[in-house]
Amino acid sequence: MQIAPRPQPTSWLEKEFTCLEILGKGHFGKVMKCQNNTDKFEYAIKVTNTRIRNPNEKELYLQEMQTLSALSVGAECPHIVRYFNSWIEDERIHIVMELCEKSLRQIKHEAKAEKKRIANQMAQNA
Repeated sequence: MQIAPRPQPTSWLEKEFTCLEILGKGHFGKVMKCQNNTDKFEYAIKVTNTRIRNPNEKELYLQEMQTLSALSVGAECPHIVRYFNSWIEDERIHIVMELCEKSLRQIKHEAKAEKKRIANQMAQNA
């Protein structure tokens, strides 16, 4: 019995990363939790739904990618998600970002619950 060879990755994303799960989807595209095949770290990778339609649009996206890169250089801030890399593939933007422990939605929900707990505690102590 002969084992079939593994199919070769068709994209840079597939070659460099193993996608573990989809973290979210929306109008903009999707965000996936991926593990880098070289360093074994996990990242959030955003892939846009919209394809680049013309050179002007491509230039606009490239400027945005360069801005993200410039903002991340030497600026370690606990309130800003770190940018690592980006590329254009299949006419779509791919952005590699820091994988956060929680989503903004989760943080807001926890903060709201904590605020409610404190208010209840203060009411009981009054």
